[in-house]
Amino acid sequence: MPMKIDDFEVSDSQIEVAKDCFKKFDKKSIDKISSNDLGPAFTNLKLTVKGDKLKEWADMVDSEATGYIDIEGFLYLYGKKLKEDTDYRELLSAFKVLDKQKKGEISTEDLRWILENVKDSTTTSDDIDDMIRNTDIDGSGSVDFDEFYKLMTCD
Repeated sequence: MPMKIDDFEVSDSQIEVAKDCFKKFDKKSIDKISSNDLGPAFTNLKLTVKGDKLKEWADMVDSEATGYIDIEGFLYLYGKKLKEDTDYRELLSAFKVLDKQKKGEISTEDLRWILENVKDSTTTSDDIDDMIRNTDIDGSGSVDFDEFYKLMTCD
């Protein structure tokens, strides 16, 4: 049965691939892997997670600090990473469409238009001004992809 992470669905076949990988790293056959094996397991799944985020995620699913991650925690993190990668690709695609000059940046006017169109009912024009000001820190009037990604993902 597919698994949902927020609004993202992990397919049965993706779950099976992750379970097979988990078994490879469950060296003691205790239905757990060492939190130190999380990075190599993700690498085996051809997923890249930076060290600081890897530690944060391992700590999140190993709340008792046992040093081990069970299959449920592993699948949750796997789904979280798949969702993150999908979001990244979608935002990069949107950014490329908005980067009309192909300079690797979009204008704050275009960013304002985006934010006005995706905002929820509680977001005000002042909130959008603050978001743009916090994103375009140097006041250049443009935002590169990293800044755009951080804004759109609250990362």
